[in-house]
Amino acid sequence: MKCPKCGQNIFNNPDYCINCGHILKEKNHFTISIKTLALIIIIFIAVGSSVVIGIMYGGTEKELNNFLKEEEQLGGNQEEESLKVINEEEYEESNFNTIKNYFGHYVIAKIIPTNKTPNEISNDENNFLNWPIDFMEHQLKISLNKMEWEIVNNLKLYINNDTNSFKELFPSLDKITLAMIIEGTSNATAKPIKYNFIINNNTLYLYTYNTLFELKPTTESYQLNDNFYKISYPKEAFSNELITKKITDIQTEFKNLVEEDTNYVIDFNYEKVIDDSIMFIIFNKTIAEPMGHAFYNQTTIAYDVVTQEIYGLFDYLNKKEIDINIIKNQYQEQISQLGINPDENPLTNDTDYYVLNKQLYILVEEETIMITLN
Repeated sequence: MKCPKCGQNIFNNPDYCINCGHILKEKNHFTISIKTLALIIIIFIAVGSSVVIGIMYGGTEKELNNFLKEEEQLGGNQEEESLKVINEEEYEESNFNTIKNYFGHYVIAKIIPTNKTPNEISNDENNFLNWPIDFMEHQLKISLNKMEWEIVNNLKLYINNDTNSFKELFPSLDKITLAMIIEGTSNATAKPIKYNFIINNNTLYLYTYNTLFELKPTTESYQLNDNFYKISYPKEAFSNELITKKITDIQTEFKNLVEEDTNYVIDFNYEKVIDDSIMFIIFNKTIAEPMGHAFYNQTTIAYDVVTQEIYGLFDYLNKKEIDINIIKNQYQEQISQLGINPDENPLTNDTDYYVLNKQLYILVEEETIMITLN
């Protein structure tokens, strides 16, 4: 071929003329049309989206299965597949806020049993009332009449979307807003502990021992220790200063015990009995250590319901015209049989006592001496 510029004969099909340097043809660059380019971009987006979706769903399911497997190893129930963990990293905002609204201090206000409720609860229901349940964000403190002795830490919250089982157990719960499970490590056992809570019509319930415990909010809380406590005392006002002081001293003693850095179950309660016009208030005190000794003590106060006059033991015996020496002799005989030293525990007008059904009960060193009155 000849160069179109100078006419020089060109051999071996070179890219330029060796005589004048004229370029005979362009180098082989990659070129593509706009239409082809747009088609390639669309295909790339479609394939990329499929890959991303596959990773999201496939990966999440795999991670969830691993999580459930870990929960089963920690003691999780395999049947609770509908549970969703609530923690700092993963939770449903609405559910968590709902639960957070119910953090606080409660006492047991009512018990709703089932046919599987233990006899100890069914037969002794009143003793479970007013026991505290402290449901805090990071700790659960629970004591059901000393059946439970639990302080659960490192809480995990689970939401159970299937609440039909609770509706079947307790038809009175016409609406269940939320059912949740609290799991954590307990001071009493190395195994994970679980408690069911139900929110129904703005009321919080605890479900355990096949029994529903209705909880009532309370302002009394002692958060700085691990004590469990329950106290009840006469609510009425007394004109007698000695009675008022007695009740105030008991309240102070209880408060000091609760605030100690110990681990006790403390139960202070009272009962009343009457003999003619004399009313006896009997204050019962129980202080129990975990897996250890339980200290039990009673103190009493007697007064005339009409005059509010205080009656000591000798005052009462004189009022009833009973020989004090006869009572002293019987008292010393009985405490000697119990191994109690009479000299260290003499009978005085300040000795704690009460009278019921013609029986005189004298309280000494966690023992009760009973003497029949003629």
